Amino acid sequence: MTILHNTWGIYVHVPWCHRRCSYCDFYFEIGKSDSKFAATVLAEWDARRQSFPLLSAKTLYFGGGTPSTLSSEQLSQIISPIKSGQSLHPDAEITLEANPEDLNPCYLTEIKQAGINRLSLGVQSFDLGILKWLGRKHDSKTARAAIVHALEAGFTRLSVDLIVGVPGEDWQQISEAISWLNKIGVGHVSVYVLTVEPLTPLERLIEKGQRLRPIEDAQAAAYEQAQAILKEQGYRQYEISSFAKPGQESQHNRLYWAQGSYLGLGPGAHSMLLKPDGSIYRRHTQGILSEWLKDPLAAHFTEDILDPDHALLESLAFGIRDLLRGVKVKSQLDRHKCALPKSFFRTVENLQERGWVVEQDNCLFLTPLGTLFADAVAREFLGM
Repeated sequence: MTILHNTWGIYVHVPWCHRRCSYCDFYFEIGKSDSKFAATVLAEWDARRQSFPLLSAKTLYFGGGTPSTLSSEQLSQIISPIKSGQSLHPDAEITLEANPEDLNPCYLTEIKQAGINRLSLGVQSFDLGILKWLGRKHDSKTARAAIVHALEAGFTRLSVDLIVGVPGEDWQQISEAISWLNKIGVGHVSVYVLTVEPLTPLERLIEKGQRLRPIEDAQAAAYEQAQAILKEQGYRQYEISSFAKPGQESQHNRLYWAQGSYLGLGPGAHSMLLKPDGSIYRRHTQGILSEWLKDPLAAHFTEDILDPDHALLESLAFGIRDLLRGVKVKSQLDRHKCALPKSFFRTVENLQERGWVVEQDNCLFLTPLGTLFADAVAREFLGM
């Protein structure tokens, strides 16, 4: 099969967490990782790898759940065979999502030796009250120590996740925390606005009156404050929630926004494959750990094909979220082998009139104002 996209990635879903955060709606299981996990990932990899490009993957991303529940040995058992089979590019970005309480100098040294070269730390806040509000296990001291230890262990690609828009947050403290991250050399910060997802513990706590419901206007103001503070500290916004020093951008996340192909392994993982006719194949393995561990190929999954016309709309809607690259319309037409919908120019004109989108060098970009309405922009493209 000829693949049109010149890069692809691998995603491994690690389904264990120590506890449930009140806002989380991802698939996970409470407990310790199973000793059979690495072998089962490789069994699924061996069976499904042939459907993906012959060229080496540029990224390998361990997400979850909490991937830092895996031992360094388990990570090595997964990474080494994929590397030795030349399915990973020599300069591939290999990322591990981690919680601060899991990181100590010994573990950090071991996972670096196993092949991890980028860490994404779920700090969320340096405020103990906010951390308790969110249901996080660590405190500020633990988070700061984990970041320092990671830098000392030689991780030059380090990202810290923050959540804003939480009732009662202290913006002076947030500003000081971002300044500290910049000062010690953290090259990437992700900022997420708190979302109350359906059926989460947070939604139930709000309904019971045990948590305040976030106010949308206050959350928008919090996001704008985060943008301003990070810009002041020299971070460049390259995606709606992502800010980085030059060269520190997450290659795996940019692959998602570019609608690149990726192979998802593990229970709950998603995969996407660009096909030669411009259509997109998508697959979601159901989040049933016991079933997947028994036989990953027999585990239930759903799949669908997005025809070229609809795949084009998704590529426009998600591609424009990359604020530095934007979306080159002609390239997307060539990629999906289809024509623009009749309403395209009218839609773009309307978005430009609102000040949300600008055209430059035959590319469409979100404006600073447009970043606040990125979801609305996406809906406009998807509705053409």
